Amino acid sequence: MDFTVSSVLKNFMESLFVGFGILIPIFALIRTSNLKTIQVKDLFILQAVQAVRLSGIFYAVLQIPMLYTILKPAESATDSMVSISYPASYLVTIFFPALAYLIISQLFWMKKMYVSKTPLIILALLLLIIPSPSVTALVSRLFADGQDYLPSSWTMFTSMMPGNLAVRTLLHIVIFFFTTFTLMLLSGRLKKIIGEK
Repeated sequence: MDFTVSSVLKNFMESLFVGFGILIPIFALIRTSNLKTIQVKDLFILQAVQAVRLSGIFYAVLQIPMLYTILKPAESATDSMVSISYPASYLVTIFFPALAYLIISQLFWMKKMYVSKTPLIILALLLLIIPSPSVTALVSRLFADGQDYLPSSWTMFTSMMPGNLAVRTLLHIVIFFFTTFTLMLLSGRLKKIIGEK
C-alpha cells in the first residue's frame, strides 16, 4: 500500500467522486415543502459541486509526475540502462480514470449541469461509473494488442469483494459527506440559513 502524499490525496479525491456519485442523486431526488430543508439541500449540492470541480483538476494534476516518468526518455546511462516502452492498454489503465474524472467534473462549470436535476443526476452517476475499475479494464482491452497486461481478474478486483466493496463505499460516502458539510460550515452560508426565520 502506497502512503505518499500524492496517493493519500488521490484516495481522498476518489472518495469525493464516489460519494458524489452516490449521494447527490439521492439528494437531488429528495422532495420536501420545508423551505429551510430545500435551502440546506441546495447548499449541500452547490458545495459538493464546487469540491468536485476542483478535485477533478487536482486529481489530473497529480497524474503529471507519473506521465512525465513514463514518457521521459532515458537521457543518459545513469538515468536508465533500458528504455521502457509501455503498451497502450497499460497507459489507458493508468490515465483513463484521471481523464474521465477531469472531463466529467469540469462539465459542472456550466450552471445548467448542476441547477437542473436530470443533468446533475446523470453526471453524478457518470462520475461514479465511468472511471471505475471495471470500465477502465474494458477500455484498456480496446487498446490491447493481444497481450493482457492487466493483473488477473482476481487480483485486480479483490477490493471489489462484497465485504470490501461495502466498507469502501461506506467510507467514501462518509468522507464525502463530512468534507461537504465542513465546506458548508466554513462558507458561513449554513449559519445564515439556520439563522433565518
